[in-house]
Amino acid sequence: MLVSHLPDMERATSDLKFRWRVRDLIILLAFWQCILMTLCLLYFLHNQSVDLDRQRLVNLENARFSRDSGDFHSRLKATLKPPTKKGEEEARFIKNIITEAPVIGEEIKSLPGYISIIGNKTLHMTCRTCSLVSSSGQLSGKGAGADIDDADCVLRMNAAPVKGYEEDVGYRTTARIIGHPNLQKSLQEDEDMKQEILDDQNTRTDFKGSSYLVLTGFVTMLFAIDICGKIDVYGLPPENYCQSHPNSKILYHYYNDSINKLECTYYAASEKKLHMGHKFLTEKAIFSQWAIHRNIRFHYPSWKPVLRNLTQLNSPFLKLYNEAKRMAHYQNFRIHHQRGKNHRK
Repeated sequence: MLVSHLPDMERATSDLKFRWRVRDLIILLAFWQCILMTLCLLYFLHNQSVDLDRQRLVNLENARFSRDSGDFHSRLKATLKPPTKKGEEEARFIKNIITEAPVIGEEIKSLPGYISIIGNKTLHMTCRTCSLVSSSGQLSGKGAGADIDDADCVLRMNAAPVKGYEEDVGYRTTARIIGHPNLQKSLQEDEDMKQEILDDQNTRTDFKGSSYLVLTGFVTMLFAIDICGKIDVYGLPPENYCQSHPNSKILYHYYNDSINKLECTYYAASEKKLHMGHKFLTEKAIFSQWAIHRNIRFHYPSWKPVLRNLTQLNSPFLKLYNEAKRMAHYQNFRIHHQRGKNHRK
């Protein structure tokens, strides 16, 4: 009789072991599920905290931006008067351009400051979406043309050509903003381009006696902020791009022209000039902070702005300027100290 019950005992033992394995598996799955849910909760709370911190800073900055009344372009115009000391207008302009930019929530409207170069007529333009296309070699071979043309309005700068580069930069042009050194050449070479050019009277006559010229990129971005609900910027790298890509071979322009230089080389040389030159890296640092307050996205390369105190930029030019300012203060202190010693004698 004992022998006849052995198969039943083996089956019972086997069933018991199987149940134990199932139980262990369920416990293990429950354990990992708890860990996964905990990680998801921590991730959610972290993002909520970051969003709250971001919103607090944005609200603080927006409140600071909104303190002063009056038209933004009028205030900008006042900051561009010839300086009393060489080199000071760059930093003064940069400080004002950051703290006075329009912020999220303001009504998008066409401003009377813009006129067409043909017919001298006031511009009335609003766009739900805008593509702001730079002239950078960053766009070469990227095939961004279709995305660029998909926007309601396409903004271009200077004499950057479209024909032959449609696959990378698109073929549509709604408005073209041109710096004065390029204006005569553009009008002579392309009659159609006259219909694309905008003239902003706020930046026409304020530079006499100044050693600093507002970048075309600045004016273009301000124009886009004035008329666009959402801005997609193409071919504008972040301020630290050259630092993180020291061996970059990207050319300054996507098209062949007289400036056949590497983008990073040209940027670095311009930032090292205290009184002259275009401050490209400083410009990009400012755009990064504007993007926190506006619906601005960057493509080719794609990057996101870093949240920080808007008045604490640290571009190569601003480092140079602050050092020069510190040295000038030190020299003035020495002069006054020496005069005091001579007077006591």
